[in-house]
Amino acid sequence: MHTKIREGTASAVPQKMTTRTALAAAGRSFKRHEPQGLKPISHSVFNGPAEPGPPAVTPSSRYAPLEHCGESFLLFLSFTPPLFARDWRVANFQDTINVTADGSTSVRERLTLSFVGEWHGIHRTIPVEYPGPSGTNYTLFLNVENVTDGNGQKLKYESSTAHGYRDLKIFIPNAVDTTRTVEISYIVRNAIRHFEDPGGHDEFYWNVTGNDWTVPIDHVSALVMFPNSAAGELKAQAFTGAYGSTEHEVTASVDGASVSFESTTPLPFAAV
Repeated sequence: MHTKIREGTASAVPQKMTTRTALAAAGRSFKRHEPQGLKPISHSVFNGPAEPGPPAVTPSSRYAPLEHCGESFLLFLSFTPPLFARDWRVANFQDTINVTADGSTSVRERLTLSFVGEWHGIHRTIPVEYPGPSGTNYTLFLNVENVTDGNGQKLKYESSTAHGYRDLKIFIPNAVDTTRTVEISYIVRNAIRHFEDPGGHDEFYWNVTGNDWTVPIDHVSALVMFPNSAAGELKAQAFTGAYGSTEHEVTASVDGASVSFESTTPLPFAAV
């Protein structure tokens, strides 16, 4: 899902995504930043090094013949679902975004993750390269402030940038058949775009979830707040689906200088 909010009469050009959300907002109180080179991110789960554990169970040790009265009985056991099923999903993806008068943007993501089996972390891939006015591209300057669990305890993470994405490899200890919360806070600059149409307008376009989740996202919501001077001037749009989609399985509501978005259906896993 993606959404956008703008000021002025010209209509904003829809962007697209599948497991992602974009937001756009306008207001002339924002200072413009000239586009500079920058890059985005994506997400996935990794199975990194685990803490030392009990010895591995081999087939021979799990399925052993039973001996009784000199006769041997071999048992073959089957289980449904599989014994070693491993899966995970994003149960809830919540964004709180604050756009300030100088054009900088603070973002706080709260991800509720449901794990089946043993996992050791996830990749959160954040797009930092976006299409700009007149066919140009612009890059966001992204500074990660904190990565914590649901109790505010810091989580170890590694950060890299490539191909228009900022990749955060986040380590989540003891993620075995459980639900965990991860919070990511970062500051973004150069996110406001200016369009020289009749009357002109500014636009804030945001890909909330990103494009590269390989697992489903059950629910997405986002609250975008602007300076009070933007009240009465905001127009919002939101889209869901694969890149290029104009599907609207999301609601958008403007309230003064704030806009809220919420998905109406789960976002299926797909690279978009």
